[in-house]
Order: sequence, then structure tokens, then C-alpha cells
Amino acid sequence: MKKKKKAESIIIGSELFQMVIVAIILFGFWLMISGQFSPRYLIVGAVTSVAVTFITRPLLHMPSTKSQSKIYLPFCVPYFRIFKYMIWLFREIVKANIYMIKIILDPKMPIDPVIVKFKKRMDNPAAHALLGNSIALTPGTLTIEIEDDTYVIHAITKEAGETLARPDGSEAEIAKKVGGIFDNE
Repeated sequence: MKKKKKAESIIIGSELFQMVIVAIILFGFWLMISGQFSPRYLIVGAVTSVAVTFITRPLLHMPSTKSQSKIYLPFCVPYFRIFKYMIWLFREIVKANIYMIKIILDPKMPIDPVIVKFKKRMDNPAAHALLGNSIALTPGTLTIEIEDDTYVIHAITKEAGETLARPDGSEAEIAKKVGGIFDNE
């Protein structure tokens, strides 16, 4: 009888770092919910947080979108790059809000909804989630579907759609920025 050798998965990121982050988040949640700060409650909360973190550890493994042998950890991300991206995204959201106000206040209501598709190849599922959610957060656009590397987006005007799926085939700025965060340029 031959045994099949199971392929070893490569975990991208530090599992210990992720477990510490999750335990801290759970403990903070425990403190907020219980409202108790006596040593007994703090010890029970800490032990429970660590136990839940250890038990649920495999649930936080995200398989790569390209390779079955890679596993990403959701809390092992480049936080500084994401912080810089969030500042940029906030500015883009403000610009999109101003654009939407102009459309709404225009007596002609120049709304011309379009569905656009574009591809962005990224290996990390967190990168796909960040890009899809960033598009959905921007007023005038909505992520309808993400399948493999293809994004289907609803845009309220043709101009808004062209900022995501450019007619010349070049990559949109938001997709470049998210790819840059996760080194997928």
C-alpha cells in the first residue's frame, strides 16, 4: 500500500505575530463587552482570548488565489503601506463625493450607468478584498463581483467607469496602488 505524500504548504507571514494580534483584539473585545477590570475577570478574559485564538488558528489561513501551496495570513500585511493607501483613498473618496454632488445638483442629471470589467492579477486574497472594498467605498461605483482576477463594477457614469477600466487598457490608479501594497505590480 502506497502512501500519498501530502504537499507542504508555505505560510506567508508570521503565525505567531498573527496569533498575538488576534488575541489582543479578542481581549480588547472582552474588556469592552464585560466592562469588568478586576484581576479575576482580566485573567479569565486573557486565558479565553488565547484559547480561542489557538483553537481558531486554522480558520485564518487564506489559500492563495494562484497556488495551492501558498497560504496567507490576514493580519500579516504591510500596515504602513496600508496606512498610506488609506490616506490616499480618503482623498479619492472626497473627490468622488464632490463629483457625485455635481451630478446630483445638475438639472440634467447626467447619469449614464455602465458595467465595466477589468482584470487585476494578485495572489493574496486580502489584496482582492481590499481592492473590491475600496471600489465599493468610493461613491458612484460598486463592486458587483470578483471572480478569479476579474472585477465586475457598476459605475454611475461612463467617466466614473473609465477611471477603473480604461479604454486604452492601462491599469487604473487604484488597482496599481493596491498591487503595490502587496508587491503585485
